[in-house]
Amino acid sequence: MPIAVVLAAFFAFGVRPTRREMFGLLVATLGAVVVASGAGSGEHRLAGDLMVLLAVVIYGAYVAAARGLRDVMPPLPYA
Repeated sequence: MPIAVVLAAFFAFGVRPTRREMFGLLVATLGAVVVASGAGSGEHRLAGDLMVLLAVVIYGAYVAAARGLRDVMPPLPYA
């Protein structure tokens, strides 16, 4: 999901991640790899994987849009 957020923010709004965000992205990705290493059992793996992928894309678009609007909207309506 963090990769989707960074990519969506970059392609939609041209927002480049900071060094701290890149470090966080690395830590989150490594954590996802550790968690995913235990996956792979069950009857509906493909359906579950597709739902997770769709959720990641939707959440990435949401966070990227919020990030892009942060600088162009007054603080009270943004909140």
